[in-house]
Amino acid sequence: MKSMKELGIDREELFITSKVWFTHLHPDMVEKSCRQSLKDLQLKYLDLLLVHWPVAFKPCDKGFRIQDSITKYTVDLIPLTDTWKAMEKLVDDGLVRSIGLSNFNKRQLDEILEHARIKPVNLQIEMHANFPNTKMAEYAQSKGLVVTAYSPLSSMAKFQEKGNALTESWVQRIAETHNKTPAQILLRYLVQRGDSPNAQIFDFNLTDDEMHTLNTSGTNERKFTLPGSECHPNYPFHDDY
Repeated sequence: MKSMKELGIDREELFITSKVWFTHLHPDMVEKSCRQSLKDLQLKYLDLLLVHWPVAFKPCDKGFRIQDSITKYTVDLIPLTDTWKAMEKLVDDGLVRSIGLSNFNKRQLDEILEHARIKPVNLQIEMHANFPNTKMAEYAQSKGLVVTAYSPLSSMAKFQEKGNALTESWVQRIAETHNKTPAQILLRYLVQRGDSPNAQIFDFNLTDDEMHTLNTSGTNERKFTLPGSECHPNYPFHDDY
């Protein structure tokens, strides 16, 4: 907030999102997590707060480190609807303006929609040319949710050797056709699907054939699988979508 004031930027000009981590999905912890985010960001409210994952683990003093093979974490069996009720209360209390989900599958989204008093406005899912995630994106959109793509370039340090769409020949070929970078092609691909706007990609259009290539030429492999949590009853990626 200090930097915003120094730059003369009003809070209302920004759309700020945070997430509730999966060690804070118990209803008693949701507000605590939100207030900590507000404190860290020096804000009075968030524009959007997401449930980061549908799987829940009990809090521990050491935090949660995905790469840590030594620290053990205890599964917490928390109904998704209980977490959502706590999210709704944050809207009632004026701490957040909108609430949404991340990494939920179709079945879990349906469960929330069936019981929600305040509907989720957004679903954030992994989506890129190497994992189009078309079924989940189209289903969420059919239910009125805005879909946000994370990892839109399918690029991450641990995955540089395999499945990096930025280096795929079919992406580079399309980029050369339009005199654009591979990153701009991958972002334009998502925009044309109606998923994720970004800058400097609105001065050209991909042809139907190019869209088909981007939809079908990739590995169709999910990169972010939350390893170690596959045994959790709410693990979202056993389902088709």
